[in-house]
Amino acid sequence: MALLGAGAARAAEAPKLPDADTALSCTMWSAIMASQQANADGERSFSFVMTWFVGLYEGASGRKFDSVASATDIEKAMGRMAELNGICVPLMQDFGERLQSWGGAVEAAEGKPAPAK
Repeated sequence: MALLGAGAARAAEAPKLPDADTALSCTMWSAIMASQQANADGERSFSFVMTWFVGLYEGASGRKFDSVASATDIEKAMGRMAELNGICVPLMQDFGERLQSWGGAVEAAEGKPAPAK
């Protein structure tokens, strides 16, 4: 029951999820970022984030990502990287923090010690 309470408290303070256009732009941003990573871990991290943004896009728009995304979307995003950094990075960080918090709550419910920071 404590796990449910922690999740509800965190949901109340979470920022608003992006609209479909923002989610699509952040999908393109994360694809570009994944391609620019120097190592496999960085590439995997941004690929994971890209998948999350795809899900947000599909949920917000009701449309399948692959039916609307194009190379033109990547080109547009490439010209807006500085702007998209300011939009997508906070969303990505919030998602990561929420996952980490949730994981900690699950481990606590299972009686496992919290990981060291």
